[in-house]
Amino acid sequence: VLSEQLSVVPGTCSTVWGMNFDKEPFGNVHIRRAFAYSFDQESMVTNILQGAGIPSRWWTPPSINMAPTLETDPDLGMAFDPVMAQAELALGLEELGLASVDELPPITVVYRDREGENNMAQALQVFIEDTLGIRVELAPQDSTTYWATQAEDAGQMYYSGWCPDYN
Repeated sequence: VLSEQLSVVPGTCSTVWGMNFDKEPFGNVHIRRAFAYSFDQESMVTNILQGAGIPSRWWTPPSINMAPTLETDPDLGMAFDPVMAQAELALGLEELGLASVDELPPITVVYRDREGENNMAQALQVFIEDTLGIRVELAPQDSTTYWATQAEDAGQMYYSGWCPDYN
């Protein structure tokens, strides 16, 4: 019976919600860390992707030879941590000379206008707004526009991915 022979293994691709370091406020390392700590990978994979993925804190998935795993490197990367997110946000605001998140520039997330990416972007928006109190605007684009603008002027925050040529 084929169902007994089925083996589901992790793929070799990774996806990310990136931050453009050339666009404020992401030039500040503490702001970037605050946003990274506000992202709940477990919730994204479990609730939005319905288990179709593996929460990760780095680019290389466990299917890549010699890639780190949470078992081998439990402290590597940045896990969801609202307390650390708030601490890093406070440091970033202080370095930028801002009194509150209300003084930050608007945060816009660009991505392809597809059902899966829309669902993930909405979850990202909730993670950031609930954890950091920062308003996030979603800016879905058709695929042609998205890829053309990413090549020349990547969004402030954007959805992207990586797949190896071979493993």
